[in-house]
Amino acid sequence: MSQKSQIGLAALTALVISSMIGSGIFSLPQNMAAVAGSQALLLGWLITGVGIIFLGLSFSALSKLKPELDGGIYTYARDGFGDLMGFFSAWGYWLCTTVGIVGYLVVAFEAVGGFVDTPDSVIFGKGNTFAAFVGESVIVWLIYWLVVRGIKEAAGVNLIATAVKVFPLILFIGMAAYFFQTEVFMSDWTGASLATPENPDVSLMTQVKNTMLITLWVFTGIEGAAVLSKHARSEVVLMSVEQPLSESA
Repeated sequence: MSQKSQIGLAALTALVISSMIGSGIFSLPQNMAAVAGSQALLLGWLITGVGIIFLGLSFSALSKLKPELDGGIYTYARDGFGDLMGFFSAWGYWLCTTVGIVGYLVVAFEAVGGFVDTPDSVIFGKGNTFAAFVGESVIVWLIYWLVVRGIKEAAGVNLIATAVKVFPLILFIGMAAYFFQTEVFMSDWTGASLATPENPDVSLMTQVKNTMLITLWVFTGIEGAAVLSKHARSEVVLMSVEQPLSESA
């Protein structure tokens, strides 16, 4: 692996975090409050967190058992179940990420439109105007240009972008902890107030299920670590140590 493709732990971590943080994460509190009470929210987060930990451990085990498979999820699917499943996995993942990127950019330009648009002059609108399309396309091609220049350069820019993404989240967590009120948190512990004539089912399991459909969104992108791990600087050091040993043998 060339020196150009080597990146350190901080950059690798930032790449994974950046792929996991999208526009939807900032609307999680209101989305979860609309479908579950405090009890179900805690259970949903607990189940999701434990599941994601085991998923990460699974990727770690696969990387050790099959170190030559460094193309991500689809390489595991192809190696384990054949070319057809590998094809479906690769194209399905590509379509999901493509739709996700489009969604993020549309939301981003819609947000910018909230600051620059006026009733008499709509520039970005809902993120679907011609000006928004041009801006979104420019960003996509700039990202492509960065990746073509080398993963190390792209990782450096991404490290800055990740810091910008993470700072509002840390600020929100700090403010939420500072203004936390136990009586408000416990006021609808079972989520009984969510029952409506159209949706009378507010059982605990239903609330947990609805919560997990939202919390799983937070961890979208964690599978990218399986691809990015091949660029780890420590892997290059390990290979350089092992190669002379194998040659001497």
